[in-house]
Amino acid sequence: MSERRSITSRSLYSALTSLGHSACVKSVAVAGLAALALAAPAVAAAPLVPPFIQSVIKQRAGAQAYVPTRAPFRYRYLSYTWRPLTKTLVVRLVDPRYANRAAHTVTFSANPFTGDCSAGNQKSYQVDGNKTYSANGTAWRCLPGVKLVASGPNLPTVALAQVVASAKRIR
Repeated sequence: MSERRSITSRSLYSALTSLGHSACVKSVAVAGLAALALAAPAVAAAPLVPPFIQSVIKQRAGAQAYVPTRAPFRYRYLSYTWRPLTKTLVVRLVDPRYANRAAHTVTFSANPFTGDCSAGNQKSYQVDGNKTYSANGTAWRCLPGVKLVASGPNLPTVALAQVVASAKRIR
């Protein structure tokens, strides 16, 4: 007859399954979950356009101080430009994985505007409760006195519409 043998000794097994060990494992697991719960909102709360840049934009742009709060996957803030003569704010978002940044840049702009916002529209979207319009690789929406526009090669107009719909005025 063959005899079954355990590869762990009874003393090791009882030490690993004792009440003290279980409590230790539970406390480590709870501490790990608490750390993850605290870290997740901190990562999610980082704005697309850095707060310092937002404060500079607010001082310079006034009524055109709008910035996008969402970007296509992997796109990051690159730069901004304020053109005082035309009162136009331009914010650039880029996918840093590519050396050819021109082919992977979204340009978001806020321009003074009065008129028919739907002029030139080929397709409209309702994104996050905002009516957006699009044509030829460009998406836009209008607010009182301001037209928000996003354009960029290599992206579907739905992605550009999401950028435009996410725009918030800097307060």
